Amino acid sequence: MGNDMRLVKFRMMIRDIYKDLGKIDLATSLSNDPTGHRAVWLATVYEFDKLNDYGKAIIEQVCKMTNEDGKEVGNSLRMQFVENCKDMEYRMKVAKAIVEYGNTGVKLFMDSYSKKLQFLFWSLMILAVDDTDKEEHLSLICDFARMLKVSDFEMMDMVQIIRAICNIEGDDKIQTERVNAEFKGVIKRYGIAIADGIEVTDGDDLFGLLGGTISGCLRGV
Repeated sequence: MGNDMRLVKFRMMIRDIYKDLGKIDLATSLSNDPTGHRAVWLATVYEFDKLNDYGKAIIEQVCKMTNEDGKEVGNSLRMQFVENCKDMEYRMKVAKAIVEYGNTGVKLFMDSYSKKLQFLFWSLMILAVDDTDKEEHLSLICDFARMLKVSDFEMMDMVQIIRAICNIEGDDKIQTERVNAEFKGVIKRYGIAIADGIEVTDGDDLFGLLGGTISGCLRGV
């Protein structure tokens, strides 16, 4: 399969997953961003211009920088935000605002917990398709998870979902009620098993699991 066709197929897959997750826009106005730009959340983890085409495709879709046909929507505020995030001081300021939003919520938006789970999920998904500086990015994602008060077990469940999306075999089941509820459509689409009850076990290694995901993520895509 040619690279162009593979990318088209990948975009279609991301579009379907995004639809299953309710098309939550990961670009919002944040109270302590004086420019009023739409904060492209994933740009606080990844520098857009340095991503490969697969990583860019994810940000373009879930931050609504393109329409469903993959065409740019001309949102200059979002593109300006991406450019601003090249400055580390600016990026850290927005990261703080994201954490504040995720932990306190804003009445204007329906569910801050849903948004922060999806932020972490898509951050991990980008890491699965672009492993440039993977240790640095994974460390940052884990820092965000701790600050956003998302549990290790919820993070592990999201890694299991990504492994299923990437056709990597595994016998692990979804253990947490919140991920089961939030990702119900994706879990159903990929036939991922659900545990009978929440079983918390020690010894799971997020980096080890994600390393396996990275090594074979585009198989079958």
